[in-house]
Amino acid sequence: MSTFPLAIAPSVTWHENPMGTHFGAPRGEGVSPIHGACDLVGPAGTKVLAVRDGRIIRKYPFVTYCKNTPNQTTTWAIDVAHDRFMLRYGEIAEELPKGVFPGAEVKEGQVIASVGIQCNGTMLHLEMFDDPARMDYLTDYSSPKYLYVPQANYQRRNDLLDPTWLLDSWYANRPAL
Repeated sequence: MSTFPLAIAPSVTWHENPMGTHFGAPRGEGVSPIHGACDLVGPAGTKVLAVRDGRIIRKYPFVTYCKNTPNQTTTWAIDVAHDRFMLRYGEIAEELPKGVFPGAEVKEGQVIASVGIQCNGTMLHLEMFDDPARMDYLTDYSSPKYLYVPQANYQRRNDLLDPTWLLDSWYANRPAL
């Protein structure tokens, strides 16, 4: 069993929608990357939960550019190796809960972060990758051939996965709030 990664129900679906919170959503004209994640929309400060037991691999800045402005906000991301996949929990606050740091083991359902403050609406940006043993960075600008998703300009590692169906399952099986 796994845990839904937000402590609340998102206010916008992660399925195809005009807000572009779904996997594969276009991100502007030209060479902009295709969205390689599902965005779970919720207020800043919302608790982010580990979906399964795992280990935090790294923490780093995750920059977001504000639509129609030259401004940007810096949120953070952590990469967590779970038993069968790797997740990037992105657009989180810089400060992590006590005991949550690169190298730390986390338990399913544990609070591992909170949604960060962003300029274009707040959310958890969730990316999924097939191989939890790979320690290379998840962003890849080399235009790799993707193994599990339609070929597009995601700018991510080649083992990128679409997390939609797992989010559906985790959401359906979450405890009543």
